[in-house]
This record gives sequence, C-alpha cells and structure tokens, in this order.
Amino acid sequence: MGLGTAELPNSIYKAKQPITSKEFKVFVNEYFAPKIKDIGFKGRDFNYYREQEDYIECVNFWTYKAGGAIQVDVMIKFKGINYPDEENEIKPRFVKQENAEFIRRLSPNKVIENNINVWFWIFNIKSEKNIEIVNDIWRLFESCGFDFFNQFKNHQEYIQKVDTKNYMSFPDFYTKRISGKFEIGVVYFLFKYWKKYGDHKKATEFAKKGLEIATKKKHLQYQTEFIKQVNL
Repeated sequence: MGLGTAELPNSIYKAKQPITSKEFKVFVNEYFAPKIKDIGFKGRDFNYYREQEDYIECVNFWTYKAGGAIQVDVMIKFKGINYPDEENEIKPRFVKQENAEFIRRLSPNKVIENNINVWFWIFNIKSEKNIEIVNDIWRLFESCGFDFFNQFKNHQEYIQKVDTKNYMSFPDFYTKRISGKFEIGVVYFLFKYWKKYGDHKKATEFAKKGLEIATKKKHLQYQTEFIKQVNL
C-alpha cells in the first residue's frame, strides 16, 4: 500500500489484452461488491462509497478501457468543503482521484519489469485467475484499506500532523499534488478544513501559505479567499 508508477510497462500495455475492463467488472460485481456492501458501502462496478458524518469513504478501481491491468485507490472526501472552481459540492458517487482530499493506493507491489515496483493487478484470460485478483484486492482492502479509513475517525488528530512545512511530503497528498487541483488544492483544503473546525490560527497559517503559491491568473478566486482569512 502506498505509491508507485501508474503507467503500465510496454510489455503489457502494447500487448493484446486478455480481457477488457468491461469484462473484468463482472468479476468485481460478483466477488467484491457483495463483501463491501455487507459493511455499508454503496455502488457497483469500479466505484464504491460509504458516508460518515464529516466525510465520505471511497474505493475506486482505475484501469485502461482496453483492459490490461487495474489499480485500486482508497480515498477520503470531506463534506462541506468546496473549492472556488467548483459550482456544487461533489456527490458521493462522483468522488474520484482528482477531487478526493486523501488517497492511498492498494497494491500487490510486485516487480515485473526492469526492477520497477508496480501498483496494479494484471488481467488474465482465465476466469479463475481474475477471481484470484479480485480476492487479493479484497484481502488488501481488509488489511490496509480499513486502517486507512480508521485514521479519520479522529480526523483532527490525524490532520494535525500536517503543517505548512511538511504538506508537500505527506504521502496521502501525493496524487493530489500531481493531478486534479495540485498543490493549491492541498493548501486550500487545509485552510478550509481548519476554518470549518474553528482553528483560526491554523486556517490563517495555510491562508498565508496559499498566498505564497497562488501566483497564476487561474488562482484569483483562491487568492480572494486566502486574503479574507488573513485580514480577519
């Protein structure tokens, strides 16, 4: 569980795929979906979510449409924290890697080409092998995904670990930093989070950090929010 390359090695990506993603969904719906629904998650195919009071827990399968392999992320999306470039709050079933706040990747962590650690499961022509993949994903979800979600039961204590000096190295923000809303999104979330939960000092610290990095024209709406906080 952690970080790794999201790109398939050429030996897999350029090869003829044993099954398509659509075909793999059949195995997910038969062997993964019933188990995760038993613990309160909703959804089907490659997207599942469970609502808590303050946030949404999500499990998202990602793969190429042509097939080949699949990777699985567990994610947290906080309720009531909207971004300046979003018109409406994201609904639970639409939470993805690009709009979740915290992300961890489940992984078999196998070295398959050029000593590169990869973070996906490779599809197989045989049904029993694909069933094994789904069961292995569930095994890792049970052993690692639960631990990830449980950290947020006391989310203020967990997020307290992040400050204006270490947020760029915080593992759960890795995907957020390289896609979606990027660094500005991370800082804005931390500013809005502490504002929502009543810590004026921390909210102002992240607002000031936001003003340091909000240097592009597209950041104007973010700048406005940061300035309001700093001037309180």
